[in-house]
Amino acid sequence: MEIYTPGFNKIRRLLYPIILDFLGKYGEASGTEIMGFIKKMKGKEEKKFKLIDFVYRSLADYSDQIQEVLVDMIRLCLVDQTRFGYKLSLLGKDSIGKDFDEIILG
Repeated sequence: MEIYTPGFNKIRRLLYPIILDFLGKYGEASGTEIMGFIKKMKGKEEKKFKLIDFVYRSLADYSDQIQEVLVDMIRLCLVDQTRFGYKLSLLGKDSIGKDFDEIILG
Protein backbone atom coordinates (compact mmCIF):
# COMPACT_ATOMS: atom_id res chain seq x y z
CA MET A 1 0.00 0.00 0.00
CA GLU A 2 1.33 3.39 -0.96
CA ILE A 3 1.34 6.31 1.45
CA TYR A 4 0.70 9.69 -0.12
CA THR A 5 1.09 13.18 1.28
CA PRO A 6 -2.11 15.18 1.85
CA GLY A 7 -1.07 17.63 -0.90
CA PHE A 8 -0.52 14.85 -3.42
CA ASN A 9 -3.87 13.29 -2.51
CA LYS A 10 -5.59 16.61 -3.29
CA ILE A 11 -3.80 16.80 -6.63
CA ARG A 12 -4.70 13.18 -7.46
CA ARG A 13 -8.34 13.78 -6.56
CA LEU A 14 -8.43 16.78 -8.91
CA LEU A 15 -6.44 15.39 -11.84
CA TYR A 16 -7.54 11.75 -12.20
CA PRO A 17 -10.96 12.54 -13.71
CA ILE A 18 -9.52 15.36 -15.85
CA ILE A 19 -6.75 13.19 -17.33
CA LEU A 20 -9.08 10.22 -17.89
CA ASP A 21 -11.60 12.42 -19.70
CA PHE A 22 -8.86 14.09 -21.76
CA LEU A 23 -7.38 10.75 -22.88
CA GLY A 24 -10.86 9.39 -23.52
CA LYS A 25 -11.54 12.30 -25.85
CA TYR A 26 -8.21 12.24 -27.72
CA GLY A 27 -7.28 8.56 -27.49
CA GLU A 28 -3.58 9.14 -27.01
CA ALA A 29 -1.63 12.20 -25.93
CA SER A 30 1.88 13.16 -24.98
CA GLY A 31 2.74 14.37 -21.53
CA THR A 32 3.29 17.83 -23.01
CA GLU A 33 -0.24 17.88 -24.44
CA ILE A 34 -1.74 16.77 -21.13
CA MET A 35 0.24 19.37 -19.21
CA GLY A 36 -0.69 22.10 -21.71
CA PHE A 37 -4.38 21.27 -21.32
CA ILE A 38 -4.16 21.38 -17.52
CA LYS A 39 -2.20 24.65 -17.67
CA LYS A 40 -5.03 26.19 -19.72
CA MET A 41 -7.52 24.98 -17.13
CA LYS A 42 -5.34 26.46 -14.38
CA GLY A 43 -5.45 29.81 -16.17
CA LYS A 44 -9.24 29.74 -16.05
CA GLU A 45 -9.60 28.39 -12.50
CA GLU A 46 -6.44 29.45 -10.64
CA LYS A 47 -7.84 28.77 -7.17
CA LYS A 48 -8.81 25.17 -7.98
CA PHE A 49 -5.36 24.38 -9.41
CA LYS A 50 -3.23 26.36 -6.95
CA LEU A 51 -1.20 23.30 -5.83
CA ILE A 52 0.03 22.62 -9.36
CA ASP A 53 3.19 24.45 -10.38
CA PHE A 54 4.68 24.73 -13.85
CA VAL A 55 8.22 25.45 -15.02
CA TYR A 56 9.40 26.04 -18.56
CA ARG A 57 11.50 23.07 -19.69
CA SER A 58 12.44 21.74 -23.14
CA LEU A 59 10.33 24.22 -25.12
CA ALA A 60 7.17 23.47 -23.11
CA ASP A 61 5.60 23.93 -19.71
CA TYR A 62 6.30 21.08 -17.32
CA SER A 63 4.81 20.09 -13.97
CA ASP A 64 6.36 17.55 -11.61
CA GLN A 65 3.00 17.11 -9.91
CA ILE A 66 1.23 16.14 -13.14
CA GLN A 67 4.08 13.78 -14.06
CA GLU A 68 3.79 12.09 -10.65
CA VAL A 69 0.02 11.66 -11.15
CA LEU A 70 0.61 10.10 -14.59
CA VAL A 71 3.13 7.66 -13.08
CA ASP A 72 0.63 6.83 -10.33
CA MET A 73 -2.07 6.21 -12.94
CA ILE A 74 0.28 3.85 -14.79
CA ARG A 75 1.02 2.01 -11.53
CA LEU A 76 -2.72 1.60 -10.89
CA CYS A 77 -3.23 0.32 -14.49
CA LEU A 78 -5.52 3.23 -15.46
CA VAL A 79 -3.15 4.53 -18.16
CA ASP A 80 -0.64 2.80 -20.43
CA GLN A 81 2.54 4.47 -21.59
CA THR A 82 3.23 4.24 -25.32
CA ARG A 83 5.97 5.41 -27.66
CA PHE A 84 3.97 8.56 -28.33
CA GLY A 85 2.69 9.34 -24.83
CA TYR A 86 -0.18 7.96 -22.82
CA LYS A 87 -3.45 6.18 -23.56
CA LEU A 88 -6.20 4.67 -21.47
CA SER A 89 -6.01 1.06 -20.38
CA LEU A 90 -9.18 -1.04 -20.32
CA LEU A 91 -9.60 -0.17 -16.64
CA GLY A 92 -9.05 3.51 -17.47
CA LYS A 93 -11.72 3.41 -20.18
CA ASP A 94 -14.09 1.90 -17.63
CA SER A 95 -13.29 4.77 -15.22
CA ILE A 96 -14.18 7.68 -17.53
CA GLY A 97 -16.86 9.88 -16.05
CA LYS A 98 -16.39 8.58 -12.52
CA ASP A 99 -15.16 10.66 -9.63
CA PHE A 100 -11.93 9.92 -7.77
CA ASP A 101 -13.49 7.78 -5.02
CA GLU A 102 -15.27 5.56 -7.54
CA ILE A 103 -12.03 5.13 -9.49
CA ILE A 104 -9.88 4.24 -6.49
CA LEU A 105 -12.38 2.35 -4.35
CA GLY A 106 -14.23 0.71 -7.23
